[in-house]
Amino acid sequence: MRVEVVPPARKLSAHAVAELLFWTAMALIGLYIAWRGSFFGGQIGYSAVGPAAFPVGIGVCLFLICGGVAAGVYRRHAPAPDEPIAWKPFLIVIGLFGIYLLALGHIGFLVATPLFYAAAARTLGSRRVWLDLVAGVVLTGVIFACFRYGLGVRMPTSEFWHSLLGVRI
Repeated sequence: MRVEVVPPARKLSAHAVAELLFWTAMALIGLYIAWRGSFFGGQIGYSAVGPAAFPVGIGVCLFLICGGVAAGVYRRHAPAPDEPIAWKPFLIVIGLFGIYLLALGHIGFLVATPLFYAAAARTLGSRRVWLDLVAGVVLTGVIFACFRYGLGVRMPTSEFWHSLLGVRI
């Protein structure tokens, strides 16, 4: 008679569950972007790359990166004693994302995005606010340059900044 030993169920810490939920949600958003991007129509021309290629590519990349991070989070965290799930950081980051989406039209991409990054990092446990802001500004600048100069896409700005600076970014 053969006896198989079944390992006990794995319990993740509350922080790991919140992190896992966040990255899983971001991976699902990537799938949604890829799915919606596949419906972009366009004229059939000499090039196989049409208007759907960029949203589908971005969505697939987002799914793969966030899915990989979620898998890494699951593998990295050791089982923890019974702890309640930390819904608070997860819900705060989701709320911050909603506020970020609303703020895009009022203060624009270049201001709202670094603030969102810094606030989300602080919510997830970072104690270095200035480093988070600098990282947010650098990441926002790279994203802005890729979209504006690489793809020719204008990022959301607001009339406030247009009237203050006198130029459209």
